[in-house]
Amino acid sequence: MVDAAADHVAVHGIAELSLRGLGAAIGVSHRMLIHYFGSKERLFAEIVRTSERRQRALLAR
Repeated sequence: MVDAAADHVAVHGIAELSLRGLGAAIGVSHRMLIHYFGSKERLFAEIVRTSERRQRALLAR
């Protein structure tokens, strides 16, 4: 779920992003996102951590 959200944000950005819109784009309900992450801010923090891990993995190659 976080990987799909990170992919979506990488393409579309976060400026106008809503949990409903993100959920629809990645195939989950916004309520599921809230259940797992608690808030939009916590989800975005996890997306940032995921992006950082991806970048580190690429640099390590």
